[in-house]
Amino acid sequence: MERQDNLLILVILLFIVLFAFAFGYLLYTFKIFRIVVGILALLFSVFILINLYTERRKQWWEKTMLHDKRTGKNLK
Repeated sequence: MERQDNLLILVILLFIVLFAFAFGYLLYTFKIFRIVVGILALLFSVFILINLYTERRKQWWEKTMLHDKRTGKNLK
């Protein structure tokens, strides 16, 4: 399951970066604009990755805290 999540994240990142550079290429006369759009796309993708990572950590923490290691039973 985690491998599918990682693959999905990579595909999303690829599309974001490709879209940014395609959009910049359409406005090729403004070279600085292409760089700015690329940087914004990279920042946006990093923001998405951070959100996904923190969500996974939160799910892991909840699962760990709700499991009693002594009895092997879930506390929920």
